[in-house]
Amino acid sequence: FQKMLAEIEAGHVEVVITKDLSRLGRNSSLTGLYINYTFPQYGVRYIAINDHFDTIDPQQHRQRHGRYQELVQ
Repeated sequence: FQKMLAEIEAGHVEVVITKDLSRLGRNSSLTGLYINYTFPQYGVRYIAINDHFDTIDPQQHRQRHGRYQELVQ
């Protein structure tokens, strides 16, 4: 995970894809930090396949998955 973050910071990553949001991090605060600050800061798109989450369209995600709404505000 730390290697991935280093690659993101170096500008080598455009998209991060995981099976679901829980694969990004078990701690919802850290997951929210990555989704709301770290990824946008480096221009990284994040997709969680099973949760139908894509940072390119956060409005769609809020409508479908209220339990993660705080992550994409």
